Amino acid sequence: MAVETTFEKASAFGSPAYYNPTTYKIDITDPDGTKVVNNQDLVNSATGKYYYYWQSNTTSIKGVYDVAVRTFDGTYNDNVAREDVFVIN
Repeated sequence: MAVETTFEKASAFGSPAYYNPTTYKIDITDPDGTKVVNNQDLVNSATGKYYYYWQSNTTSIKGVYDVAVRTFDGTYNDNVAREDVFVIN
């Protein structure tokens, strides 16, 4: 399973531009509430574009998994949190 995300900043007078935050972490939580990925770094593939690969296996619980991506950017002095889900059937 691949999680992909992008980070963009809007400027006052221009188009949004991709940027690299200072830190970028991911958590994946299984349907029982156990973190199967805990505070791991995402991989930077290009400016503002990140991904993380997680491989399920035969013992992975079927159901809805929560994904949380957290970033902090010292340049803009802000935090970003994104959440999503995926399902293993």
